[in-house]
Amino acid sequence: MDTQQIQTIVLVLQGIVVIAVPLILLYQNRILKSQVTKQADIINSMKAYADILNLDNIKQYVDMREQTFKDTTEKEKEQLRAIILEVATKMGEIIKTTHEEHQETILGYAEVIAYLVKYISANVLPKNQKTYIERNFPKSAIFILPAVETFSGVDISQATIGIPIPVKNI
Repeated sequence: MDTQQIQTIVLVLQGIVVIAVPLILLYQNRILKSQVTKQADIINSMKAYADILNLDNIKQYVDMREQTFKDTTEKEKEQLRAIILEVATKMGEIIKTTHEEHQETILGYAEVIAYLVKYISANVLPKNQKTYIERNFPKSAIFILPAVETFSGVDISQATIGIPIPVKNI
């Protein structure tokens, strides 16, 4: 290779470098601009978020809500007390009236349960009582079982409730 060819190659390489360097710089510039734009968007979003979460405004809002709630709560408490007092009075009257009207029926149910407890205690072996009650009285078992358990071991066959009880072993 002679010097002329070497100079031509060097010149071509210099030309390539002269063209390539600005292209590389332009490409890097675009990438940097893109990154700066993204960072600027993030910063703007953070500023907007910080503006939304301005602590002073939030504290003022909370204080305002608490005061409004306290005022409303006191008024509502007084109204509720009046309503509760009125409802309780009416309920007391209804219960008293209902109790007076249905006292004989309630006593009749009590006598039936007492009769049933006496019958079960007298005629069903203690170990079979729970099964007997659950099988024969599934809906009433929750009332009858505690009564039978309360009176188990107690001689209630002599107790009188006005109904004669025939005694026979099952």
